[in-house]
Amino acid sequence: MRRSVLLLAVASVVTAAHPAIAAPGTLDPTFSHDGIATAFGAGSVATAVAVDHAGRTVVVGYTVDGHVDVAVARFRPDGTLDPSFSGNGRVRMTLGADAALAFDVAIAGDDGLAIAGRWTGGGVEDSFVLRLDPAGEPVAAFGVDGLATVNFGKQESANAVAFAPSGAIDIGGYASNGITMRSALARLRPAGTLDPAFDGDGRFFLDLSAGAEQVNDLVVLPRGDIVAGGYAEYGTLPRFAMLRVHANGALATAFGHGGVTRTDLGPGADIANAIAVTGAGGFVLAGSAANAGHGDWGIVRYTPRGLPDPTFGTGGVVILTWSAAPEAADDLVPIGGKLVVAGRIHRASTGDDVGVVRLRANGTLDPTFATSGVARVDVAGGTDAAHGVTLQPNGKIVAAGETWSRGVPRFLVIRLTA
Repeated sequence: MRRSVLLLAVASVVTAAHPAIAAPGTLDPTFSHDGIATAFGAGSVATAVAVDHAGRTVVVGYTVDGHVDVAVARFRPDGTLDPSFSGNGRVRMTLGADAALAFDVAIAGDDGLAIAGRWTGGGVEDSFVLRLDPAGEPVAAFGVDGLATVNFGKQESANAVAFAPSGAIDIGGYASNGITMRSALARLRPAGTLDPAFDGDGRFFLDLSAGAEQVNDLVVLPRGDIVAGGYAEYGTLPRFAMLRVHANGALATAFGHGGVTRTDLGPGADIANAIAVTGAGGFVLAGSAANAGHGDWGIVRYTPRGLPDPTFGTGGVVILTWSAAPEAADDLVPIGGKLVVAGRIHRASTGDDVGVVRLRANGTLDPTFATSGVARVDVAGGTDAAHGVTLQPNGKIVAAGETWSRGVPRFLVIRLTA
């Protein structure tokens, strides 16, 4: 999701554990021996994670060493790199760009991948979708050798990707003319060309304010509607924003207020990084809440019609405060009526830790998970963060992000018990 930017010590997690049976939310020792795996140790950041139909964990992001390239790793269920993927479980691709960053991944029915991000080269900035087959090779029938670019504007990015029921690929992000930013969506046909049945030319733009706005994540519903989350400025301050577009690219005006819902979580800038569909058919956004300058986790749950759900938190809003330092939730996934939310939590002694929390249906922390509903993972005494989270079919939680050691970040993948 998101849209940000080897193990050298024993990992620790602050959580309670039964001497014989691990409590939900502890590191899973059946994954990479200690619940933690890393990749691209020369410098990299993982931005999104998914589990394919074979139970393998797919992580995407970008390198930050000598060149900024798309980076993809696939791990077997035991946490080891999968040699059936590109020979060693990892692939790094320049895409012919000065810089290529991947921000999201979707799993195809055959366990191939659709990866979305931003391509920069020769002063040009474009959004891209990269298709890889299950072996990690480019899908030749898609775009040009597996790569399709989308021109949204002068400056732009694709931050999110999902497969539509028709087999098309939907992306969301932003377009900028250098002064203002607009929310942007696009639909690509299976061959990688823009689908003119979607808003006339395959692209949809929404301009809610004179300032900045963007899509950071999206979901595609069974009939092809897209519901996207991110932010839109109101005055000069960002607020959580959610929009719904029909399969033909028309704004769903019966949703929210004319197709859009903006939510002010409190004083300051509020930015939604992730969206999910709840079991009741509603939606939930997670991100950062300014909370009068603190920089805390913000979660908002909505009804199926796109209005804040009064049975969750306070008027639909939950704010989780960990410290006075800036912190944020980056991704979330529903488990029945509960929610698992992942991001970063500050720890004064070591910097940021991976934070994974579980919320009950009413928005309160679930005391049966980890320590009072909160799992914190400090890998090696440095800065750690989760940027994506997903579930395995058995309910185990997989989070991916970054862990820093000796001034260098690398892909971080953790698995927690169910």
